[in-house]
Amino acid sequence: ILSKTLKDILMCIIAAKYFPEVGWVGVKNRDRNYVPDLSFLLLTDSKPHRLLMKDDMTGYMEGLNEAGICVLSASLQVMDDEKEIKKRTTEDNPDGERIKAALRLKNIDQVVRQLIREGMTGNTLIFDQERCFLLEGCNRNEVYNHKLEEIPRDRTVARTNHGVLLPWAGYQSGVNAQQDLSRKSSESRLEYAEEA
Repeated sequence: ILSKTLKDILMCIIAAKYFPEVGWVGVKNRDRNYVPDLSFLLLTDSKPHRLLMKDDMTGYMEGLNEAGICVLSASLQVMDDEKEIKKRTTEDNPDGERIKAALRLKNIDQVVRQLIREGMTGNTLIFDQERCFLLEGCNRNEVYNHKLEEIPRDRTVARTNHGVLLPWAGYQSGVNAQQDLSRKSSESRLEYAEEA
């Protein structure tokens, strides 16, 4: 029963590591409780150009720009995200729009500041070849909270769907049986990602 329940718990994993000959490299595994309809958008309407992965079921977007800045995120409000499983025709996901807009900027510090100013939620990695930032942001009682950390080159960073800098965010133990399993899965996936 436990293994059957755990296989139904899907979540995202993001990670970044610095390689001396290459720079910062980020990876993401996007797991959802539905079969996503993904498209890739090359936006050349302004400089820098942007390449975005878009989940057409929820409108969520993330990606990189030609200045070498990349934004990857794992949700801290997964229950809300799963409610967005519908085709959107006139609006997109708010965090996806925040990422899309921030990637119009050519400087990583400006991208970080804009994402904070716009209330970016989730565990978010913002990096270019030389620098990497981790932004944990989540709404609590309708107030935006965030923590920002620059990741040193000698450290690998990974996140799933629970808060570390904001421990009250994301999946929590003690809420109900499903949340307990989700939190256990999130912690386990983080541990595996950090080890790998």
